[in-house]
Amino acid sequence: MEVKDLALSPKEDVENVLCEDVTVEEAPEMIKLGEKMIEACAKWGGIGLAAPQVGIKKKMFIWTVGEDLNGRNFQIVFNPKYFVIGKKQMMLEGCLSYANSHFLIERYRRRIAYYYSFFGGKFVKIVKPLLGLKAVIFQHECDHVDGQTIAMKGEKLDEEKNKAFIDSLKSDIPSEKKEIPKEGTGAGGSAIYSFTPNLGDSK
Repeated sequence: MEVKDLALSPKEDVENVLCEDVTVEEAPEMIKLGEKMIEACAKWGGIGLAAPQVGIKKKMFIWTVGEDLNGRNFQIVFNPKYFVIGKKQMMLEGCLSYANSHFLIERYRRRIAYYYSFFGGKFVKIVKPLLGLKAVIFQHECDHVDGQTIAMKGEKLDEEKNKAFIDSLKSDIPSEKKEIPKEGTGAGGSAIYSFTPNLGDSK
């Protein structure tokens, strides 16, 4: 499957979707899909993308694990879940499935994530604490594989406030040349992929 063959599914197909776990036998092909999703996410200006957003009803997503938004690293995650810790906080989020819209939504700022990576022909369980932005991104993508979205759980900004927010992003973040993601350390589903995004024209 080429990147040009990937397309975002209509939001109606993403909301309430029922996804299945990825099996060990399916993992090699899902890794190939994940690599294409990373390239597409870079092209579309996203920081995460779930399989159901491109029409694949499997519990898999790619997400940024970098320290900032100007040189992001991505990882492929299988069959994710999490435990929440502490209190909720209101967050402002966007989503590739809802172009040019933003929603206020409650998120836990701390959580324990667990998911699977693929090593040597088998799944390896990963358990790790997440804080701040990483915790929010992980929950956002977990919502997708559980059939939930920010439009279903949050409050949409009105047109005037949304435009002001988008304009502030364009003025605050420098435009940089996008590059095709390159594989970093690790192997298979645990590889880290890097690219330099252009957030000025993000969708």
